[in-house]
Amino acid sequence: MVGIRTARWFGHLTGDDKVAVKPQASPVYHAIKYLTGELDRSYLTRLRSLGGLQAYPSRTKDPDVADFPTGSVGLGAVAPLFAAAARRYIDAHFPARATGRFIALVGDAELDLPEPVRPARRRPAGPIPGRRGRGGAAVGR
Repeated sequence: MVGIRTARWFGHLTGDDKVAVKPQASPVYHAIKYLTGELDRSYLTRLRSLGGLQAYPSRTKDPDVADFPTGSVGLGAVAPLFAAAARRYIDAHFPARATGRFIALVGDAELDLPEPVRPARRRPAGPIPGRRGRGGAAVGR
């Protein structure tokens, strides 16, 4: 996951992209935020400490704000799907504004969920680049 996360972050993402951060990716997420100048170095030694970085990326408790923090299996895939649906609606009814994509790295656990990820696999979700997981299922394709 570290290799995928760093390759995606430094090689494929733009400033407009929104990323779902899974709980187990928290250490690499914070390290990337440090490398991009968005997090002070002093926080790196305080992961999971009182007043330090949270074990799960948090929009309210961490100084580096995650776009889609996820603390539960499945929410990481669902939040970007709903955001893409909202973006599709806005683009259809108002002048186009944003150009970013919605990114979620998902595993077999998320792809095994019956609702609401499976219906999203049946039709394109808009600005979500699809990738096949180990189980062969694809989201946003």
